[in-house]
Amino acid sequence: MRRRPSFDPHARLEIRRARTVGGVLRQLGPVGCRNGPRIGTGKRTAVSNEAYLCRRFVLLALETGRLGFPISVEHGDAPDFTIRHSGGTTRLEVTEACPQKDGHLFATQSGVQPIGNYSDTGTEAAVRDLRSQIQDAIDRKRIKPYAAQGTSLLIYPNSEAAQWAHFFVRDRPAPFLRELLIEPLDSVFIYWSDKEIFEVSASKEQAVLLGARPMRAQ
Repeated sequence: MRRRPSFDPHARLEIRRARTVGGVLRQLGPVGCRNGPRIGTGKRTAVSNEAYLCRRFVLLALETGRLGFPISVEHGDAPDFTIRHSGGTTRLEVTEACPQKDGHLFATQSGVQPIGNYSDTGTEAAVRDLRSQIQDAIDRKRIKPYAAQGTSLLIYPNSEAAQWAHFFVRDRPAPFLRELLIEPLDSVFIYWSDKEIFEVSASKEQAVLLGARPMRAQ
């Protein structure tokens, strides 16, 4: 039986001048492969959240050409990651878009989470709430001193509204993402799934999908 990768909630994600995807994976090992529960033994931390999301971003961005080899990633703070690659340097901050009430709810749930409680108000209300939650996450970060220093933001929408939108608006999130106000950030990346990350750029008038091609689970 294949052993499940070990989980260290304090392991930082680091890459040193990798020249191939294989080289990236060898250096990463199990770091960021999975995340721990919200509560209890081996629970997730801010560091493990960052590593989990950055691993997926880096692999997808490499596969789609958004990042190029050779690549180095330093796991730090403010911003969370400095990514040096053939196209330059990307400073990446990672955050969740999750209202406090939803975080408390998810922490007490076990097994598969429901898709959200919007059966009465409908998909439009879920999308409206999700857009507001993402904008709130952006607003918290774009006032930081480092935001105007060539920084991009990777957001994990993790709420009841996000679950509903993932189920019912799965292939059509780009229109409401275009409306986000992100300056002075360079770009905002919205983690939609392991295979889909949307980029909203200050210099473009549309949300660009990273991961139009299927990506192998890494």
